[in-house]
Amino acid sequence: MNKALSLKKLYDKSRKNPNLQSPDFKGRNFVPGEGNVDAQLMFIGEAPGKTEDIHQRPFIGRAGKLLTKTIEDLNLPRDQVFISNIVKFRPPNNRTPLSKEVKAFKEIILKEIEIVNPQIICLLGATSTKAILGADKKISEVRGKIFKIDNQKMIPIYHPAYLLRNPKAMPGFIKDIKDAINRLNKA
Repeated sequence: MNKALSLKKLYDKSRKNPNLQSPDFKGRNFVPGEGNVDAQLMFIGEAPGKTEDIHQRPFIGRAGKLLTKTIEDLNLPRDQVFISNIVKFRPPNNRTPLSKEVKAFKEIILKEIEIVNPQIICLLGATSTKAILGADKKISEVRGKIFKIDNQKMIPIYHPAYLLRNPKAMPGFIKDIKDAINRLNKA
């Protein structure tokens, strides 16, 4: 089965999964991952925001535009990466996903990783870092470091939404993404 079809089946099954239907998500849209199914670089955030919920696409709001501009300024078109979130529904009031929500959706993101099979995964922010690595450390302590799981390199980096509030951290964000891209080019 090809990767695109495998992802479609995963998303169709997940949308109908009663274990993922929290009352907090009532009236919210399921937001699947998107991008190049053969991508060597994948970005994983925490959960969709308001714009993503409306359009059912990940990282297209203000934070997503910053992520897209950054990778495209580094000569990597958005359509060459795969972008997803741990939790596939927007939490109320744009709150951080609860640990039980992260746990409920973890199987989906792990299956996405398995299907896309990128070389490098940039974990955007603390929630995705903790969900994938199990690390309960501050993002400022682990950002830019490489963690190897199976055949994939995981690199925690700042979430672009953080940069909208803390623009002084932007150079570190750019450096981390540039380093990830350079690692791809060396493989």
